[in-house]
Amino acid sequence: MPEGFGKYLHPQYSGNSKKPTGAGSLKQDAKASDEVPPVSARYELKDSKNDQYFWTLQGNNNETLLTSETYTTKPAAEKGIASAMANSPYDIRYQKGNTANGQHYFTLNAENHQKLGTSETYTSSWGRDNGIEACKKVGPSAPTVDLTKSKTGAYR
Repeated sequence: MPEGFGKYLHPQYSGNSKKPTGAGSLKQDAKASDEVPPVSARYELKDSKNDQYFWTLQGNNNETLLTSETYTTKPAAEKGIASAMANSPYDIRYQKGNTANGQHYFTLNAENHQKLGTSETYTSSWGRDNGIEACKKVGPSAPTVDLTKSKTGAYR
């Protein structure tokens, strides 16, 4: 990612009507004006295959912190986001794990122990633990961006 790019939100989310015109243009536009807000954490509600839904929790650095399982209905996915918001501040809701090839990951679980979301894999336990801390920090209050076919880009 180009230096400084992560400091600015993509025009798709900002409502900025300016279109990038080439490599680095978003960065240049952001320097020229304050119209482009900083990247902020958010839940992104998305369409999945077979008319199902899932969500991701994006961190302040625009990295994916968690990805949910798929849901058969949009309201069920929205309830999953609400549960993630409610459970994300608590250490006891996180389960740490390792893959067969030594990578590290974590899951966020509901009070009933149902898995809400799974992290990306990390090369170190330190990276995984930082991912958990980021979820605890942004998860409870991150807004939801509805990127489904019916509501592309809408904030809630």
